[in-house]
Amino acid sequence: MQELLFFNLPVKDLPGECLVLSGEDLGCPSISGERSLSSLFSLFGTGAERVAVYDNPESRSGFKGIIDWSGFLLFLQAGMQAAAARMHSLLQSSNDAICMVDKQGVVVIWNRQAEILYGIKEQEIIGKDITLFFDKLVLTKVLQSKTPVLGSYHQPWPGTHVLINSYPVLLNGRVIGSVSVERDITNMVTLNRDLVKAIKRADFLEEEMVKLGQESDPFAEVYGRSDNFREVLVVARKVAATDAVVLISGASGTGKEVLARALHRAGLRRDKPFIAINCGAIPYHLFESELFGYEGGAFTGAEKKGKPGKFALAHGGTLFLDEISELNPALQVKLLRVLQEQVYYPVGGTRPSRVDVRIIAATNRDLAKLVEEGRFREDLYYRLNVVNIKLPSLRERKKDIPELAYLFLAEFSSAYKK
Repeated sequence: MQELLFFNLPVKDLPGECLVLSGEDLGCPSISGERSLSSLFSLFGTGAERVAVYDNPESRSGFKGIIDWSGFLLFLQAGMQAAAARMHSLLQSSNDAICMVDKQGVVVIWNRQAEILYGIKEQEIIGKDITLFFDKLVLTKVLQSKTPVLGSYHQPWPGTHVLINSYPVLLNGRVIGSVSVERDITNMVTLNRDLVKAIKRADFLEEEMVKLGQESDPFAEVYGRSDNFREVLVVARKVAATDAVVLISGASGTGKEVLARALHRAGLRRDKPFIAINCGAIPYHLFESELFGYEGGAFTGAEKKGKPGKFALAHGGTLFLDEISELNPALQVKLLRVLQEQVYYPVGGTRPSRVDVRIIAATNRDLAKLVEEGRFREDLYYRLNVVNIKLPSLRERKKDIPELAYLFLAEFSSAYKK
């Protein structure tokens, strides 16, 4: 743009044909060759017909020549034509659609990309009111507000997306028109939509791969490579194929329920329900109805049709009794009877229901010690402790910490898209 501003050029850079090198005129105004063309233009504006150019006009030394008004006008005309040619080439080579209107809204510039984007030829629109072709224009809004509009989204027709930047054209602080630069972002929008679809597809395939991995290895979600944890998995894989009652013990957070679910997936009942109940989270007076269900009208507030208990919901599958050590002593007796007789009675019911579930229990406490203290029934303990799997705490399996940390990082990154 700087080369278009030829008024900033020094007078000494005027083409030779503009200067008359002979006939020094001491009566005409003078100017230094270092001054700008705008200064020269100002001298002509005072009525001077000729101006002498010197290296030092005060001492009249270093005479360069004399330029007259007609020669200067020819130079200005050539400069304006060159500037217009360069501007036209610049506009036509742009990949953005460019439109300029004057202050009345008449189109003065309409480039090749605008023709392509809107299907209107330059000769059809130049010199005409822009509102004859478009309504709700950003250009007219800028003319009225005298402020730029940036990043305005526009959809000329279905399937075409445009982003518009528009500025007022100012001359000495006055608005003499406005210009809009419109970028066709249709391909970008399409690519973005395709990318979103691809991401969703990738997420779906990843989920399917996880499912396939779980189907091929029921213990895929049980993470750990330390020696003591691998020993646990050896026992778990062997007992999974049986219906033996399993007691899983270990500190909180060691993955007791994760292992219980893996045992279920690897077992003969994998296609049936896995039902979990936290023995320490349900109040005593509600636990029996939660575990065994109830008949309609069995107690105040009961549903008229009754409600199946966890044993009924887990029929044919696996019932996971978490925190079994927190089970009330009175309920321990009832659970023992169910395990012994393989039948139970819903609350308020008179007909027995047969039990067909695999029992997996878990605790973070030492059940044997609770038996010694008289806080847990010994006979129930032996019913549950057919196969005992003790999960080592994380401090006992330090080799697994990096893998687990990476797993949690990947899981949270996926959840929060970071």
